[in-house]
Amino acid sequence: MRAIDEGINVGMIRPKVLWPFPEKAFDREMKSVLCVEMSRGQMVEDVRLAVNGRVNVDFYGRCGGMLPDEDEILEEIRRIAHENNM
Repeated sequence: MRAIDEGINVGMIRPKVLWPFPEKAFDREMKSVLCVEMSRGQMVEDVRLAVNGRVNVDFYGRCGGMLPDEDEILEEIRRIAHENNM
């Protein structure tokens, strides 16, 4: 992953089911969460509930069937890492 090559410690949680929501996946230690969706943010509130205020949850979404590309997501990761001094 390009973010790791740049020294940014990242991981990924990709839920396979949304009900019941996989809250235990968010029990690990993390500094921030970026919720990437092909929507206007239907899942971001579930993620915020799962982290229970322990970390900030940012949202990056796209509508209309347009996939966010790797460069766009990486730029958001860089922005969050910079803001949080990661």
